[in-house]
Amino acid sequence: MALGSPQQRTVLACLLSRDDKPVDIDELIVAIWGEDPPKAALGAARTYVSRLRTILEPDHRDYGGPRLLVSVGTAYILRMPPGSTDVQLVEQDVAAANAARLAGDLSRAHRLLRRAEQRWRGVPLTGLVGPFAEHSRDQLVQRRLTILEKRFELDLILGEAAVAAADIDPLIAAHPLRESLRALQMQALYQCGRRAEALSVFTDVRRVLTDEFGIDPGPRLTEIHERILRSDTGLLPAPSISSTAPAPAQLPADIADFTGRSEFVATLRRQLTATPGTAAPICVVSGIGGAGKTALSVHVAHAVRDQFPDGQLYVDLAGQSPRPVAPRDVLGHFLRSLGVEQPSIPDDQSARAALFRTLLANRKVLLLLDNARDSSQITPLLPGCSGCAVLVTSRARLAGTPATGVDVSTFEPNDAVRLLGKLIGGQRVAAEPESAQQLAALCGHLPLAIRIAACRLQGRPGMRIADIVRRLADERRRLPQLRSGGLDIRSTFQLGYDQLDSTLARAFRILAVPGIESVPLRWAAALLDLPEPDTEDVLDRLIASGMVQATGTGGCRFHDLLRVFASDLGAEIDSDDDRRAALSRLLSFPLTTVSNAYRTQRPGHSTGKRRLGAPPGSGIEFSDFSSAHSRFERERGLMRAVLDQCLRQAPDRQQTVAHVVMTLDPLSEWATRDHESSKAVAW
Repeated sequence: MALGSPQQRTVLACLLSRDDKPVDIDELIVAIWGEDPPKAALGAARTYVSRLRTILEPDHRDYGGPRLLVSVGTAYILRMPPGSTDVQLVEQDVAAANAARLAGDLSRAHRLLRRAEQRWRGVPLTGLVGPFAEHSRDQLVQRRLTILEKRFELDLILGEAAVAAADIDPLIAAHPLRESLRALQMQALYQCGRRAEALSVFTDVRRVLTDEFGIDPGPRLTEIHERILRSDTGLLPAPSISSTAPAPAQLPADIADFTGRSEFVATLRRQLTATPGTAAPICVVSGIGGAGKTALSVHVAHAVRDQFPDGQLYVDLAGQSPRPVAPRDVLGHFLRSLGVEQPSIPDDQSARAALFRTLLANRKVLLLLDNARDSSQITPLLPGCSGCAVLVTSRARLAGTPATGVDVSTFEPNDAVRLLGKLIGGQRVAAEPESAQQLAALCGHLPLAIRIAACRLQGRPGMRIADIVRRLADERRRLPQLRSGGLDIRSTFQLGYDQLDSTLARAFRILAVPGIESVPLRWAAALLDLPEPDTEDVLDRLIASGMVQATGTGGCRFHDLLRVFASDLGAEIDSDDDRRAALSRLLSFPLTTVSNAYRTQRPGHSTGKRRLGAPPGSGIEFSDFSSAHSRFERERGLMRAVLDQCLRQAPDRQQTVAHVVMTLDPLSEWATRDHESSKAVAW
């Protein structure tokens, strides 16, 4: 519909804005031209009204005069049904939204404000002229901002902070000093976990206000800033919680054949149920794969569950898998478990964590976080105050977590045999007691390995324990034999190995080349061809990963099955030349050490001067023969194993092996008595 000139459309807008109330002709003149109208203003204004009557009611003269735009003395009234203008529709929506909010129906209020917002299209009163248009345009812009702020408030209450933050951004560019909008922006950013950005908003506003106007931010903005500084959870949305949600009871079933670990059980029970302090007790159960960390933790959790009447939460964090569970997803699961309805769960991880801590305040809930990858995965999941308790399992030690650590290793031999008896029957174990002990030893007393071996025996009732012992005796066949159904010891170890970077993975394989359980630091440095400080760093990282264990001498120790696993990997991945080179480097160290020791017994003898390829400066120096003799007695097993491996894998170093054995002769009688193969080479 063509409504005429800008002045004529201004008259129409002025009449519409009065909602069936009269507008005097003088008001129309001021609306169009202001306080200094032209001389022809009166006639022009009446002409605009007449033309509008014709546009609105083309046939009004045929029906006895106009019914919409009528004259009342010197004034005019435009009679339109309610809801004829978008402004009226907006105000209807806002009034309904206010009523819904007062009634507690926040979702309906939010929808109504959204609808009101969508009625705005472009700049109000575009193309209109005069004081009325300018003043009304400013009023409508401010009204829109007020309505938007009402909607943003509901966004924050309903957990839609990300939407609010995104919608506020373009408004800030046009209204940078509107403090109410800035306060909402700060709260939205805070709820999104963007705390630093929220604080920077206040800093920017304060700088502009101070520099340009010499004033400080108002009370509301200042209060929001202070609450964000102290991480006030009151700024987070109040969750909608189901009143019928039961207390979560998510613990996996306890292990019916749980065996041993009595000291660990007592320690964990005591720690988890200790008199509450200011922080929730956190216990981390760490150890190699297959050691029974989860079984122990589930057993302990069931033992103390009565102390946590508000629920028990459980999650498998899949820390050893290629895709560990993200803390954000775990928090969503926990919040739903505590009765928080999905629309009330924030999108941002930090906001979810804050809400989770809020819900756990003044509750007694036990958290079992199984199979954690590292500290960063569990930190967002920890309660913020006492009353709750946390039990974590991980192959890594989780350095940096304020927790009581329990390192779970292999079973004691008797407990390993007891578990075997529970699994296959005590009568079968009693019939072959020695074979049962041998089986437990070949399994490295590792609970998972024993369980797998027992599964194989259960599947073949006629199989003797001695039969599976015979199969496991060959290291080359051992790991393939420890597989049954969904249980596979190699796959369990592989999960941990896959978490190592290339440097640690190579170190893990090379350290297994000598075939020895414990690798002293200096021996490890020779194998890895690294300076001792760098070797210490590598060993520390391997120990933290749970793939090897620490020794009291700064070296590392392999579990027997992990050593076999590492050796198998080395045979698959590393070349024969690389493995022989590692053995050669390793042999150079004891060679030089032996030569040094020999000189304490026979100073000046030619044998003590021969190094046979030993690098200058390597090896250990001794002050006297007694200290040399004591050291070689302590490392008898290591030396024998290394010499054996060198003979098998590095035949080109036979002369070096022979030299070591000959030089050891005066230091330790075992060298020539027990090492016949090396003796033969020496002669």
